[in-house]
Amino acid sequence: MIALRAYLRHRAALIQHRAPHTRSVHMQKALQQMNLQLPLVLSDIMGETGQQIIRAIVAGECDPLTLAHFRSPNCKFSEDEIAKALTGTWQSKHLFALKQSLELVDFYTRQLASATPNSSANLPPSSRVGRRPQNCPPSPKPR
Repeated sequence: MIALRAYLRHRAALIQHRAPHTRSVHMQKALQQMNLQLPLVLSDIMGETGQQIIRAIVAGECDPLTLAHFRSPNCKFSEDEIAKALTGTWQSKHLFALKQSLELVDFYTRQLASATPNSSANLPPSSRVGRRPQNCPPSPKPR
């Protein structure tokens, strides 16, 4: 139980560190500095459409019409409206900041996936079996 609690605390810390990037604070700032109004036409830029558009921007695509084709059928704005919102200034310094933010989100997402104790496979052998691994020093005696 102690091992599980340690995993859950670590996972909570990862979620806390990922939050500013996931809530798109950093991404929205980079988009705003490029005068891209993506948050005005997408309710969640971390959703399916937003992720595809941002990943295409980071990959080097800057044509608003091409980016607007990533629009999900569930999106209430048209491709033309999205393309209009994606017309801005494409400065490398802001593209770099956007790329860095996206990489941080991806990093924390991978870390969370590996730290989620959804099965006993993610827990160390000592917590699964109930004994310490052979290469670990003995635990101090409780007081």
